Amino acid sequence: MEEKMDDKVLLINEDGQEVEFMVDDQFDFEEKTYLVLCENEESDDALLFRLEEEDGEMVLKEVEDEDEFERVSEYYFES
Repeated sequence: MEEKMDDKVLLINEDGQEVEFMVDDQFDFEEKTYLVLCENEESDDALLFRLEEEDGEMVLKEVEDEDEFERVSEYYFES
C-alpha cells in the first residue's frame, strides 16, 4: 500500500450539502486507482471510491458493484 495522505476531498451528500472527507489511503489494484475516505481520523467508517478520468477530468466514482467492492476490500485489508 502507498503512504497515507493528508489530502481532503469535498463531496456533496444526498441533501446537497458539502461534506469534507480525509483521504485515508490511495492505492492501485487491478490497474485502477482507489481511494479510502473517512470523515475524520477517529472515524471507524470509510467510503471506497475509484478514481477515473471523465471528459479530461479526474473524478471519484463510488464502488457500487458488490464483487468489485469485495475484491478491493479484501486486497486493502490484506495489504
